[in-house]
Amino acid sequence: MAVGSREPDLLVGDMNLDGVVTSLDALMILQAGLLGGHGQQLRDMGIVPGAASFKAVMVDGEDLYYEAFDGSGNKIGYGFIAEIPGSQDVMTIAGGMDLDLKMTGVKVLAHKETPGIGDKIVLVPEFAESFIGVGLDGLALTSYGGQIDGISGATLSSAAVTDGARGMVEKIQQEVG
Repeated sequence: MAVGSREPDLLVGDMNLDGVVTSLDALMILQAGLLGGHGQQLRDMGIVPGAASFKAVMVDGEDLYYEAFDGSGNKIGYGFIAEIPGSQDVMTIAGGMDLDLKMTGVKVLAHKETPGIGDKIVLVPEFAESFIGVGLDGLALTSYGGQIDGISGATLSSAAVTDGARGMVEKIQQEVG
């Protein structure tokens, strides 16, 4: 896709809710991927409140997650950016958690979910807010015994984000004990 071209079903974070990927958006995505800027991206999103910096933790030669540190250098939590299967295509999500592995935030960074239906995962702020304070045992939709309310009309997309976040918390839990 050429920089500045339109891809109507692509949303990137809160940057362009109209689906337009501008050259600035493309540059930010490219920089994050090529320059290892995900830690800075997590900090700028505020995904772990109080985090001043993030340090990548490598597993099998890839960044699995990031340790979050406050301004004094104390570890205060963890963050991640992951590609997960969505209802229509791959989604990119970011998440944060405290040292007890309770979620401090979740954000959908990119998706190709159906406009007006699945894209509610970024348009309904209460969905992302419902993750805050939830631990691994509650990271499932309420219809499956969890604490996350799915969005009416966007249940598959809601489940995809919830399952993706739960999968990342499980991986991080295996690494940190």
